[in-house]
Amino acid sequence: MKEKYLKQCNILYVEDDQVFAKYILEILKKEVKDVIHSPNGENLTNLIMINEIDIVILDIKLANISGIDLCKEINNLSREISIVLLSAYPKKEYLKDAIELGVDYFIEKPILNENELLSPLSNLASKIRIKRMEKRLEVLENTEKRLSAMDKMISNLAHQWRQPLNIISIIASALRYEKESRTISDETLTEIEKLDNIVLQTQELSKTLNSFNYFSELEKNKSEKIDLCFFIKENIKKLDKVLIDKDIEISLECNVNQEVLISKNMLSYIFEVLINNSIDNFEKETIIVEQRYIFIDVTQEENLISISFVDNGGGVENKDLENIFDPYFSTKFNSYGIGLSLYTLYLVVKYGLNGNIDAYNKTFNRVDTYNCGLCYDITIPS
Repeated sequence: MKEKYLKQCNILYVEDDQVFAKYILEILKKEVKDVIHSPNGENLTNLIMINEIDIVILDIKLANISGIDLCKEINNLSREISIVLLSAYPKKEYLKDAIELGVDYFIEKPILNENELLSPLSNLASKIRIKRMEKRLEVLENTEKRLSAMDKMISNLAHQWRQPLNIISIIASALRYEKESRTISDETLTEIEKLDNIVLQTQELSKTLNSFNYFSELEKNKSEKIDLCFFIKENIKKLDKVLIDKDIEISLECNVNQEVLISKNMLSYIFEVLINNSIDNFEKETIIVEQRYIFIDVTQEENLISISFVDNGGGVENKDLENIFDPYFSTKFNSYGIGLSLYTLYLVVKYGLNGNIDAYNKTFNRVDTYNCGLCYDITIPS
């Protein structure tokens, strides 16, 4: 097993004796991931950084510098790099310095068989593996603590904001109704527009809280077997009234003939975000089409579900595409959107469902019409 870990290591070998170096390199090349040879230790730092070196093997006496001095240079760079010293001289002469510098092994020349070199290297590779696992575990534990703290903060934030937002929205709606019931003057119209803006902003803030709350609940969403096509149709039906009011027609083609294992809540969230995003896009004054369409194609190949979602709303500017899944990025007019829905969608697909999502502008012919719109391609393991 230790030999397996050695094959995952990169080694830098510093040796000026070309004949001996050739012998050692032949041994190492068969057993390690990669080995770099330096005859004199020049540019040591660059060699270690560029090649992501795990272990450095040094001859204790080189023509232009001592191995002990190179050890000091390595320690100044990183204490995590393992060091093996080679020497044809009695090791007690250098033992004190080697111990102080944290040298891992001291091997005397000549090396008569491969095991004299590979055995200590395999032990080092095993220790390196353990250190990496410990560091990874520490990172995961710290991440878990931060996420737990963030989850509590988001829950508290949502709880504290929800009631005031509802009150603001109710007051603004009531004032708007009162204004409309009077004679409409230019001044009254201006006031109504301001009240509409208040309601709109409170709705956006409420959506933000929903996005945060939803993401904090990801781990609680369990997968279950569902009839995918039926489930998608039912989710679209829930939005029928909105779609009719906005004069939007959805064309669904679903070619999945077996039940799939997936989180229903996450799948619902995906379609909710994509459809609402298309609705918002169609509402832009610059978008004028004879009939508003959303086309959804769902297919399955082996253990992979593919979802293509595209509307004929004209797409977005190419400069915006590379940022479309960034947090707080929005293309909505006057920044009414705060850009969290697509960011949360990305997190749900990528980390909640272990899938991938891509967005791009697409031109296509459907319903005997030339169309152009923003297309989302989503792939999800099933």
